[in-house]
Amino acid sequence: MNVLLQDLRYAARQLRKSPGITILVVLTVALGIGANTAIFSLVNGFLRPLRVHAPEQIVVLAAQTKGDETGFEYRFSYPALEDFRRQADRFSDIFAFNAMLGGLGADGKTGQVLYSAVTGNYFTALGLRPAAGRLFLPGEGEKSGTELVVVLGHSYWQKRFGGDPNVAGKQVRLDGKAARIIGVVPKGFYGLYAGAEMDCYLPLNALGVRYAEGDGFLTNRGSRPLTVLGRRKPGVSLAEAQSSMDVLARRLGEQYPATDKGIAIRVIPETLARPVPLRFWRTSFPSCGPSCWCFPAWSWSLPA
Repeated sequence: MNVLLQDLRYAARQLRKSPGITILVVLTVALGIGANTAIFSLVNGFLRPLRVHAPEQIVVLAAQTKGDETGFEYRFSYPALEDFRRQADRFSDIFAFNAMLGGLGADGKTGQVLYSAVTGNYFTALGLRPAAGRLFLPGEGEKSGTELVVVLGHSYWQKRFGGDPNVAGKQVRLDGKAARIIGVVPKGFYGLYAGAEMDCYLPLNALGVRYAEGDGFLTNRGSRPLTVLGRRKPGVSLAEAQSSMDVLARRLGEQYPATDKGIAIRVIPETLARPVPLRFWRTSFPSCGPSCWCFPAWSWSLPA
């Protein structure tokens, strides 16, 4: 013990004699701890299971062009989504979302938020119940001209509104537009954008204010802003779900050759469809360089 104390005193004297080295050592250790903490949080976000009902039934749909054996496009049009809902009989629910950055103002203060514009059946398909107020209802917000309403993420509700249980009904402004809060998602649900937590959720028609075509994306098969997911019916295997989508893809290719011909629809388990979001990695770790950015990325329209 005496030897150890002597060594520590000697080390302290040496560090006092060389304060520059001391500062460098402290900064190096701090940066190392910070970087490892950030990487752990990032990887944990990619690997954590969805806290939803029967997550093993959730799949992601991807478009694959004929002849391309490796590339997937995780984007579909709203008319295609409607076709899937009507004709994909191996699924109990087909739902979609789009992740974007925006600004939310309340009580005289405006801050940046990460939000998802979602289909009305998004929350019911995932089997979620609200922590406060209510969530969207099937069909809600999928037509033009309806009221802009907002569902808050649980962490954002706690941070921005102090966990106010009476937050439902509060008026806010989203991207400069008047909106009304109607509820809060349950604790532990972070959204479906891998590695990030959604601050709030909007009805799908809110996308109209972000596109030059306005609500035209609701009828335009060439506009593909949506990431589409499905819930397999109980007892339906992945192979059976894929077989049903193969038939549907051929049918749509014949019906809409200008936009759908030669496009296969792949059914991918949600846990296997979680690539690193390219822009999130690039902005979080810019010093890594391009060698760290060569992961496949969701084709979601999250602005840089």
